[in-house]
Amino acid sequence: MFRTADPAAEDSPFRWLLSINPLPSRKAFAEGGLLSHLHFQYANDLHTLVATDEATVAETLRNPRWYTAMCSNEGTTEDRCAIIRALHHLQ
Repeated sequence: MFRTADPAAEDSPFRWLLSINPLPSRKAFAEGGLLSHLHFQYANDLHTLVATDEATVAETLRNPRWYTAMCSNEGTTEDRCAIIRALHHLQ
């Protein structure tokens, strides 16, 4: 999770950025798999991204959907598009 330290970004929709670790491993592409990529969510405030249960203090995502946009440098445009097709279960 990242938060900008720039005071001028107080009203920015990208003030908070939450990311999962990149997947699959980079060697998976060489073996016929998808390019390594990461998924992320962003918001102006942490409360928009994460809900906290007051009783247990457990944190959960408010929205289970992740954006995918960052891919490793290997491969072609077609390889990058394969990530989106896989995400949406398209042929």
